Amino acid sequence: MVTVALLAIFLGFRPLTPDFGDSMHYVRVYEEFKGGEFCFRWYRTNVLYDNLLHVVICYEWGMKSLYFTISAFYFIFIAVACRKLFPRDCFYAFVIYLGAFSTYAYCVNGFKAGAAAAAFLCALAYWRKWWIWIPCLVLSFGWHHSMVMPGCVFVVCRFFHRPKFFFVVWVLCVVFSVFGLQEIQHFLVDYTDEQGVKYLTNWKNGYDTGFRPDFILYSAAPILLGLHLKIYRGYKSCTYDFLLSTYMGINSVWLLVMYASCTNRIAYLSWLMLPIVLVYPFFDKGFITRQFDKLNLVVLGQLAFTVLMDCRSLFRT
Repeated sequence: MVTVALLAIFLGFRPLTPDFGDSMHYVRVYEEFKGGEFCFRWYRTNVLYDNLLHVVICYEWGMKSLYFTISAFYFIFIAVACRKLFPRDCFYAFVIYLGAFSTYAYCVNGFKAGAAAAAFLCALAYWRKWWIWIPCLVLSFGWHHSMVMPGCVFVVCRFFHRPKFFFVVWVLCVVFSVFGLQEIQHFLVDYTDEQGVKYLTNWKNGYDTGFRPDFILYSAAPILLGLHLKIYRGYKSCTYDFLLSTYMGINSVWLLVMYASCTNRIAYLSWLMLPIVLVYPFFDKGFITRQFDKLNLVVLGQLAFTVLMDCRSLFRT
């Protein structure tokens, strides 16, 4: 919990500068509307986040109080999920999650989506206990409406988790994306909100669009590793089947809309659980020789990709 507190303080009280992406947008909103009268509104797009932001603005608590609150929520829920999924090695698992490609972005630039992702992780961790995962999913939706799709996949996989079936679906979606078939992406335009329309109609706004082999390779890592462990190493776990199936289901949806704008934001909906899926078998039970040596190689590979992508972004700015 000390690590969680330090991270929440360090990132929650970050400087209010343009270096932190979307964070500055809410600072401008705060300065423009502060001092108004608060009224809870159920019809807001992100019910929990939008009303919390409204409270902070109306009572002039300062944006750093909001950022700290969300950062604390983010890291606490990740820690709770790691504690449940990895009871014997929760701190190491938590550190591994911190090294993932999406972790920092979810805490700083897309922080409200990050809070939603953390709640979703808790739903995954407690997938056998409906009185926990249902409130966690509701909480996730309240933070960010984009979690509706992962939530639907979660419910399907809660009752039907067959990794081989979802692998076939995932491969078919890869084929669709390789050949640039965008019919499903265009079909979804009629069933999404205004922001979703912008994403799905190639509204660029400075973001990369098109086929992303780097994203596919990154997404494929836990899938190929999982199938190798299950087929050639005889690894069996009902919880892992659920996690892997859910991951492949969510990632398959991203593959179908890969050519949309801000494709990384859609990919993050599956990447939020990628570190968990990647390392879960190694912590669960012994099934191969020198298991933790192999785990460390997997972790180094994940960290190398994170560093590579961050360096790529740095040199492009």
